[in-house]
Parts: sequence; structure tokens; C-alpha cells
Amino acid sequence: MFNLTNEEQLIFEKLFNAAIDYFKTLQIIIKIRYLNIYQKIYNNLEILYYNKGEIKEGLRHLGKVEQMYKVFPI
Repeated sequence: MFNLTNEEQLIFEKLFNAAIDYFKTLQIIIKIRYLNIYQKIYNNLEILYYNKGEIKEGLRHLGKVEQMYKVFPI
């Protein structure tokens, strides 16, 4: 899907994880308002892990998106 170097993948992985950590600190009302962005971050992480061959880690992130969708169907 992405043609990223290992270094680029690491950079994006760190940025996505930092965004998730920040998102976790927000008030629930803000989280709900921007839920679709949160889901996109997890989806991108899933793609990065899949491209690195870390299928279990990718599926873990995909599962989080599924849980969010079940709680807040958009």
C-alpha cells in the first residue's frame, strides 16, 4: 500500500502513537466530536504494522477501530 522506507515507517509510527496518546488526554465530548480522526489514526497504524509484517499488532489496532464503531456508529 505505502512505499515507505523503514525510517519513514518509524517516523509515522511515532507520530501516530503520539497522536493517540494526546487524544487519550482529551475530554470525552471532544473525543466523540473527533472520533473519525481517531479511527483514521488507528487505521493508518494498522497499515504500517501490516507493511512491516507485524500482522498481530496491526489486527490489534484494527480491533480498536471496530470497538469504537460499535459504540459510536457513524
